[in-house]
Amino acid sequence: DPFNTQTITGTIGGAPSFVDNFGGAGAINAGINFQAGTDYVTYPLANNFSILFGTIEMIYVPGAATDQVLWTLYTGATEYWRLWYDSSVGKFKFDMRTPSTTTVITSANGLSLVGQPHYLAISWDFDNAYLSVNGEDRVSASKNTITLPSTIRIGSFGGNTLPAKGTIDELIVWNRDVGEDYVQAVYNNSRYKRAFGRPVPGVLMYADYNFSVDAIGAGPKVFTYSNVANPIDIGDYLIVDMEKQTVYFWDTSAKT
Repeated sequence: DPFNTQTITGTIGGAPSFVDNFGGAGAINAGINFQAGTDYVTYPLANNFSILFGTIEMIYVPGAATDQVLWTLYTGATEYWRLWYDSSVGKFKFDMRTPSTTTVITSANGLSLVGQPHYLAISWDFDNAYLSVNGEDRVSASKNTITLPSTIRIGSFGGNTLPAKGTIDELIVWNRDVGEDYVQAVYNNSRYKRAFGRPVPGVLMYADYNFSVDAIGAGPKVFTYSNVANPIDIGDYLIVDMEKQTVYFWDTSAKT
């Protein structure tokens, strides 16, 4: 039901830090920085998450050009899906491993610059899986189906190895393949500024990490307005943006 929402509580492993204004000139409001192999966040998979159809997208700002894992559906050491960066070839890869078969999709685009935002999207349908980096044409291969684990893990690999070594933001999980056109449109037109504002059909989980300051216990925000220098008149507005933690004042008479 697109008009009902629920809170999905993640579990933090290690000590990943919340950061603000990263990705060059404050391009992204906030995110979670993963450094050590023990740094990760897991989320329980909703009942309607399916290994048959879906999409997982995120914004990633690499902190190094070393091997690193961004997210994993980890059933066991010989059965998992994982999105990672392979420094030996300078490309992102999506591994689908079962005890009998391993299929790897390698991106056309690699890691451009350390410290710069990258948009990564994995999609899958009944037969195939798809990988796109920074809006490139999707690279595909036949899908290997795994036993669905109970959680999705953001950050290091399932055995506390291969840390993400960077900042992750805008994690979105869908219950369908969103299509290549959607992926290219997000990268070209609206990346870094995604704010659904209301539930969207097909979105199972949306983690923008923009409430990071409160999340680590810094306490409530207090806004105090002095009605002297810029008095509020009838027709004026104060707009409180909780997501950006910002207050705007609209002066109707001055039209500013």
